[in-house]
Amino acid sequence: MFSAYLELEELVVLADSAMRRDRRSCRTTPDNLSLYLDTAEAQVRADKESGANTNLFRGYEKCRRALLLARAGTDSSMETRTRLALLRYGLDCPQVNYPIFVGNGTRPIHLDLAYPEFKICIEYEGSHHAGQWLNDARRRQMIEDAGWKYIQVTKLDIGDEAGEEALARRVAERIQEVTGKTVQLTTRQTIRQVSDARKLRRIPLYKRLNVEPLLPIIPITPRE
Repeated sequence: MFSAYLELEELVVLADSAMRRDRRSCRTTPDNLSLYLDTAEAQVRADKESGANTNLFRGYEKCRRALLLARAGTDSSMETRTRLALLRYGLDCPQVNYPIFVGNGTRPIHLDLAYPEFKICIEYEGSHHAGQWLNDARRRQMIEDAGWKYIQVTKLDIGDEAGEEALARRVAERIQEVTGKTVQLTTRQTIRQVSDARKLRRIPLYKRLNVEPLLPIIPITPRE
């Protein structure tokens, strides 16, 4: 099983990839993954009660931690890595594919990552051909015209400590611009530290800053 040898971050990326927003690529749901782990735990418990010497599969605890950090509805693995990079420095988990309506459009635009409470979006930009670049430029203009602060992320921002810390600081600076309040980052944490359930249930940043959210947050209950 992958959990036996994958690093925790890679396991989160794998879980996200199995729960894509595109229905053609979606293979499971958070509830199904949680049920699988619950069933495995219940089976081992029943076996032990009957006298059998059985144990949970290798990587079980890692799967539990990965499930706390996984999110359904992503579009790419780099979006997942961007989200995890922000968590490493103590920022709240951004919303995934947050829907907004811009202009006279009747269909929503889905922001890669968003802090709707601050109207800040983080968009991952891959390598595109010229036509796609023009579409992305138009999309950015519409998002900014709707009053959102736009942070562009590329592969140069993800994958090393310096780039990821700089990205987290950019996000913190935008939050400070919106709220007028200082946002303190933490030192870089491991993904295991980030997956601590107590940290994931902490008071949201906007409440700690004592500001009113600009837009509603879609509630997500971490699954253990």
